[in-house]
Amino acid sequence: MLTQAVFQQAHELDRLAVQGRLLLSCEEPIFQHIFANRTGLRVLDIGCNNGQKTIQRFSHNAVARVIGLEFNEELARQARACCNSDKFSFYQCDVEAEDFSERLTQYMQENAIAKFDVVYLSFLLMHLKRPEKLLRLLHGFLAEDGVLVVIEANDSASFLEPAGRARFDKFLEILRQDPYSGNREMGKELTNMLRTCGFGDIRFWNEALAASAQEREMKQDIFTMFFSYLAEDVQLLRQQDPKDARYLEWEAWLEENLQPLYEDIVRDGSVISMGMGILTCGRG
Repeated sequence: MLTQAVFQQAHELDRLAVQGRLLLSCEEPIFQHIFANRTGLRVLDIGCNNGQKTIQRFSHNAVARVIGLEFNEELARQARACCNSDKFSFYQCDVEAEDFSERLTQYMQENAIAKFDVVYLSFLLMHLKRPEKLLRLLHGFLAEDGVLVVIEANDSASFLEPAGRARFDKFLEILRQDPYSGNREMGKELTNMLRTCGFGDIRFWNEALAASAQEREMKQDIFTMFFSYLAEDVQLLRQQDPKDARYLEWEAWLEENLQPLYEDIVRDGSVISMGMGILTCGRG
């Protein structure tokens, strides 16, 4: 897996809570459609973090068993600790490890799962060195009528109007170079990638998370979800390599421009849209 920072300070947990709430509002019609008139569903959530979002999404009566996989051992431990239901099983697992397929097969056997009816990937592929490899593997673990749900960023579809465009563009430029942010245009590549990996029946449910001119609270949430973490990334990068002139320049730019960018986003009359593709597909 590509280098990915894992922050557990209170403000990062708050950011993840906001992200979870915004995603839930977008995902609700998707899961209503998937769960309708179904029972006994078996779910795989890769990148489950501390498990809270997994439990919130998949406590539905249509779901019988859930396996959650998390790269970070501490977050996997937190997921196990917060769960009081036999429906959920959480494991630390690196999906890019050579033995991933064998380990997943073992977890499935432990939970009496032959195939998955739902596989859920949220902002995961963008952090992988070889996302196609994982998708090809998952194709084989998906039931014949199973559904893959994928959420990925697509900054090429992001915009802010009418003011602050220069600051907005500079922020996205830094984000694209931030080694902790992954491939910020993964959402644009998803359709072709999924088809190449054997998936079909691709349906886009959402292409952006947006707020209109008077939706100040929504714009604040979008800032928290998409913008607030970069300063923390840069701080960590500076600690790791204090002589890197690029990180020093980013730090100085953020100190001067992050608050004005926030004001550009939340002011009355501004419209913001952050590219975020949510799609479903089947085995093809």
